[in-house]
Amino acid sequence: MALPFSGQAQLNGTYLIDGGGGGDYLTFTAAVTDLTTLGIAGPVVFDVADGTYTEQISIPAITGSSAANTITFRGQSLDSSLVSLEFGSLAVTGPPNEVVGLYGVAYIRFEHMTLQRPGSLAFGGVIRIGSTSRDWHFNNCRLWASNSSGNSDVLRHIGSFSDIGNSSVTHCDIQHGGATFNSVSAGSFTLANNDIDAQGTFALDLNNFDAEVQCLDNNIVSPSYFANSINLNGCDPTTAVIARNSITCNAPSSEGIRLANTTGTALNPIMVANNMIICNGSMNTSIGIWLVGTTQHVDI
Repeated sequence: MALPFSGQAQLNGTYLIDGGGGGDYLTFTAAVTDLTTLGIAGPVVFDVADGTYTEQISIPAITGSSAANTITFRGQSLDSSLVSLEFGSLAVTGPPNEVVGLYGVAYIRFEHMTLQRPGSLAFGGVIRIGSTSRDWHFNNCRLWASNSSGNSDVLRHIGSFSDIGNSSVTHCDIQHGGATFNSVSAGSFTLANNDIDAQGTFALDLNNFDAEVQCLDNNIVSPSYFANSINLNGCDPTTAVIARNSITCNAPSSEGIRLANTTGTALNPIMVANNMIICNGSMNTSIGIWLVGTTQHVDI
């Protein structure tokens, strides 16, 4: 529910979401409704007052958004622990399996807030991104999936050979999951300077990813279930750099970095450099870096 506005002009400037009633919007949902119906005429920032907001939001393409006219949701206190957008995990599929769904929106940022799925039920994903969304960023956030071995990726991109623009997850605390991409043909993704507890999934799982990827300076722990921390499968990236990550795999049959049927080029090989990989699994099949199938043009 939004508080009354005078007129119906396109959004432009800074607005406040405050569940206590002291701002322009009571909820994220109301803010997204105005974004969708009115569009934007300049950069838009939604500051969010401290508190817990129990909602799910889905954001389509927004009229007027561009590299100059960006959309930002930002915790007003600049402390991610003080603002939480959340929706409890579920035992069965039903509502969308996400807190935030980006389905067409471009040039959007989330900063200094928690996005989470409390509980330990199987359906507890946090972020879902459709094939037409691009230029999205999550920075200085806490991204917490449900504590489950089920369908609880923190971020899942559902692509169809799509262009993701320039997108990133940086300086985040990521719990119980990682980032998964399917069928990306253009753009770039950066995963950098995050603390990642990847229980139940890969920290980074790229499938048919033919764009640019950088995985840099992350602290990754894979405590159980699947312990393959970084996985590239069937990828022909334009540029790929996996560097300066600290990776600890504690499950049996651990794999720190797995490149399967993934190919660089002679002039631009996949770069795997200066990573620390510790495999603590109890079986003798743990592997630090595993090159599988037709993988070639890799510099280690």
